[in-house]
This record gives sequence, structure tokens and C-alpha cells, in this order.
Amino acid sequence: MGRIGSAQFSGINSTAGEQHFDVDLACNTDTPIKLVLGSLGTGSAENILEITRDNDSAKGIALQVLYKGKPIIFNSPMIPETEA
Repeated sequence: MGRIGSAQFSGINSTAGEQHFDVDLACNTDTPIKLVLGSLGTGSAENILEITRDNDSAKGIALQVLYKGKPIIFNSPMIPETEA
């Protein structure tokens, strides 16, 4: 996630600190797949992950994962695009 200062947020429901990552899959091209990104606990919405709630953690901060610019729904199957 990286280090994000509180000054980077403009208020409630604002976002800051994009971090690109890849999930590489090696599958037979003839086999249709569905991908599920699971979560043990989501935040106030099904597309938000809360961070650890220990004493040293930031409060009121959560993670959101985007795919093709849209939030993914955790624990829900999605069909990823394939590359030829």
C-alpha cells in the first residue's frame, strides 16, 4: 500500500495512493475461468477492505481494488480478460 500522509486526503470518501499490481494466471486458453478475490472481512461496502485494527493502525482508512478502473466486489466471481 505504501505510505500515505493524511494531507493527501481531501475528506470523507476521498482516495489517495494508487498502487498498480498484477495477478498473473497461467491457464489453458480453452478453459473458461472465474476469479474470486476473497476477503475475511470487508468494510462498510462489499468493495472495501478494512485495514488491521490494532492500536498503531490508521483509523478510518480502507483499501479498494480496481479492475479496469472499476471497484471489484470481494468474494464475488469475475471473469478476467485474457491476453492472446
